[in-house]
Amino acid sequence: DKMKEALCHKQKNYFRGLPCPECYPELAELAQQHVGGEDEHTVLAVSLINRNFGIVGSILPELLEGRTVWWVCGKDQNIEKLPFKVDKHIATNVTDSWANYESIKDAILEAPEGTVVLLSCGPLGRVLCKEWFEKREDCSFIEIGSFYDPLTRNVIHNYHHQTLPGCGVCN
Repeated sequence: DKMKEALCHKQKNYFRGLPCPECYPELAELAQQHVGGEDEHTVLAVSLINRNFGIVGSILPELLEGRTVWWVCGKDQNIEKLPFKVDKHIATNVTDSWANYESIKDAILEAPEGTVVLLSCGPLGRVLCKEWFEKREDCSFIEIGSFYDPLTRNVIHNYHHQTLPGCGVCN
């Protein structure tokens, strides 16, 4: 239910990522049914990865410089290897991060104004982005997913190689 709420939520400057309609037509159609169609706050779920991975990877550390950065991730991630300073680290279970929801759901109330929160904790991250942005519009929340897995977990996904076949929409 919380995931559906995050997907359907509408708020100024809150962006929802939907599946690619070419790569995942059934999932894209299902998502569209829930959100009621695209609007200016609907983006592809892979907007920060796939064809944009290199660009985002090169500019994100610079954009975070001088900002307060929080990182929410599984306990298996080594945040010391990230290319930016993390001011607060919230660790979750590697599997079933949802079990940590109750203990961290109000953590955002402690964040300084302007904090950038990067989340890499599966579905919990999507829920927290929505709930925390509702409480703290003065902060930025990015569900970064597996973007930094090569550094934090020594795990490389196909998009990290930037060799995914082009679909015309998301690659």
